[in-house]
Amino acid sequence: MIEGALIGLVVGLVAMVVRGVANGNAATALEQALAVRRTGGIEAARAVLDPKLKRGMAQRYAGLALIDDRAAIEAELGALADPIKQGHAKAIAFLALGVLGEPRALQDLAAHAAAFARDAPKLWKLPRAAVRDIATLGTVVQGAPSSAADKVKPDVAALQDAWVKLFLWDVTARGFERDGRADVAASARTRTAVLNDSRRAA
Repeated sequence: MIEGALIGLVVGLVAMVVRGVANGNAATALEQALAVRRTGGIEAARAVLDPKLKRGMAQRYAGLALIDDRAAIEAELGALADPIKQGHAKAIAFLALGVLGEPRALQDLAAHAAAFARDAPKLWKLPRAAVRDIATLGTVVQGAPSSAADKVKPDVAALQDAWVKLFLWDVTARGFERDGRADVAASARTRTAVLNDSRRAA
């Protein structure tokens, strides 16, 4: 019994270290990409991120959104052909396009989330909750009161991916800022330090 508890503790500590490294790597890579973007534009920033972000994964569309690369997301969206297995990635891609100025993508996100809620395996509790929360953020981007996002948990909706966390916290903070909710916006911005620093430097 004690041995099992110790094994569980070690596994938990390893997972924390792995997540910490991933978070640090994402922040460093994004900082580099944003610095390059200021002088070389979006294509140069994409070249920095391209080898770090796997195609077909939610992290890629989050990372591309953070450098404002709408064209790359649009070009790759069609490859997300499986609405269930790639359901989380597709939700992030739709939200990213909505944030980058494509309102039709937010309608597509709402339809996708409804289909995912209906068709995804019942045991997929976390992915189902994640896609639902991503769709909720989509309604805020469309103009719904930011209070709709009060119960959204960006870390959970990101399925613990560092890139997606950063993107979702930024979307959440933008909604709070738009509605003049300075306290909750400031709290959300504690999770987007690399973006905050980059925008101040721009």
